[in-house]
Amino acid sequence: MVVYTYSNRTNELNHNLVVIDQQNRIIAQPNNQLELDGDVLMENFTEDSPSSSQITIDDQTYMINLEQSNTYGLKFVNLTPIDEILSEITQLKVKTLLLVGLIFLIEVGLIILLIRVNYHPIKKLRQSALHSVEEELFSDLTEYEVVSYAFDNLQKRNKELVSKEMLNKNISQEYFFIQHLNKTVESNESIIQHAAEQGIQLGDKVCCITFFSMNRNIIELLSLLEEIMAQSHDDQLIFSYRVKGVRHEDFILVLSFTQEDQIKPFIYRIHEMKKDVNIGIGTVEEMRLLSYSYTHSLAALEVATLHHDIHIMSYYDIDVKNANEISKLFEIINLIELSITRKDDAQLRLQLNNLISLMKNDISRIFILNIIFTNTYNVLVKALNKFGSKEEYCYVVPEKDLNIKELEDRLLEKGEQVIEYIMKEGSKTTKVEIALILQFIDTHYMDETISLQLLADEFNMSYSNLSRFFKKQVGKSFVSYIENIRMTEAKRLLRESEQAIQVIARQVGYSNANSFTRLFKKTEGITPGMYRNLYNEKKGGGLG
Repeated sequence: MVVYTYSNRTNELNHNLVVIDQQNRIIAQPNNQLELDGDVLMENFTEDSPSSSQITIDDQTYMINLEQSNTYGLKFVNLTPIDEILSEITQLKVKTLLLVGLIFLIEVGLIILLIRVNYHPIKKLRQSALHSVEEELFSDLTEYEVVSYAFDNLQKRNKELVSKEMLNKNISQEYFFIQHLNKTVESNESIIQHAAEQGIQLGDKVCCITFFSMNRNIIELLSLLEEIMAQSHDDQLIFSYRVKGVRHEDFILVLSFTQEDQIKPFIYRIHEMKKDVNIGIGTVEEMRLLSYSYTHSLAALEVATLHHDIHIMSYYDIDVKNANEISKLFEIINLIELSITRKDDAQLRLQLNNLISLMKNDISRIFILNIIFTNTYNVLVKALNKFGSKEEYCYVVPEKDLNIKELEDRLLEKGEQVIEYIMKEGSKTTKVEIALILQFIDTHYMDETISLQLLADEFNMSYSNLSRFFKKQVGKSFVSYIENIRMTEAKRLLRESEQAIQVIARQVGYSNANSFTRLFKKTEGITPGMYRNLYNEKKGGGLG
């Protein structure tokens, strides 16, 4: 049988392909003088390894693989020296490692290059920062610590400069309005007098308008405000001032004037502004109520922000329910301020708890919550500073810190501090004899305006301290005591004179005869007229 031979190509693995027929006879093999036997080769393929195995020929191990042709029944057996396979794999590993190493070196080079390029401006920045501080402080610090220290020092100096500027007598216009808008002014002067000292011109009335840039384009908003403010330059009776608002995108336009009609051109101009600016127009108030107009403008702005189809809202156009809710909140703040003025610790605690309850249950808008908190907090802080404390005002609470429980705790803490001061002052009050107080009442009971507060002011006592002291000494409240005196005197006049009941009512401290009659009947069980008639019938008998 003829056996065909062939030669392998160079630069390739030494594959030895053997072709075997159906009788396991070799019909083709390589010309490398291998002595091969078809039967021997086929014995290497078992059921466990039907297509590959190993075989040793002439002391050399080969990897042997089998492929069969279904068409002609031929078998193709490939013999590859294992040593050559391992050698080829080793070379491939070496080439791969060399390539990885080369890539690594290139990356390291690029990183070094980028560091050198980018460090140059950092180095210049570092040198610039170090010029502002003492270099001998940095001998034991790393470069990062040196730069951090330098910039912290610069920031600290900047804050000090800002604080000095704010505390300077020639205070800026913006800070002046921030004080009055947030009711943190401790001066007893009127706002117009205070403004005149700062070189600020104001009229008798005011209207605050708050602007919010929806697209965060502050420069464009400032440009629009300048155009509006330019209108006031042509009218010497209108004064306009721009103030930075609570949020970064907020600005407040304060319009001061003498007659409400004078601001109509401003309102028309504002309605022509772009819709990417939300606007809240506050109420027209007397100048002393500047903070009211401001808070009303904030409420209107909040409504405009919540409604996507509205970008300008006047406080007068807010629905009655929302307007009443806001008015109620500020009414309570005013009661808190009044109770501090009257040094009434019980009323202060009551109103503060009422406000906190509304904050927890009735305020759903974050912006309004922020305004209510800061106004109340600053009222308490102003009181503490008048008592001699050194407290800082709060002009805004970041939205991330608007936790209702924390706000409640802060208000209660400051409230308790104020109450403590009030009670300390009450304990230091000069003790007065109850006889002096009763004598004062006997002399002034016929005055309709007499009240416990008037007595407290007269005897230099707090409202709550006098109330407790009076009840403890007399055994009844001030109201009950003075009603008893008035009814006693009224009965005497009914018995001893023929004056009309209206006249007697005025003489004992009641301007309204109907009120006097109702109170008399409640006390005596009969009306003043019936009392007089009964007395006359009995000729001065025992009703007196």
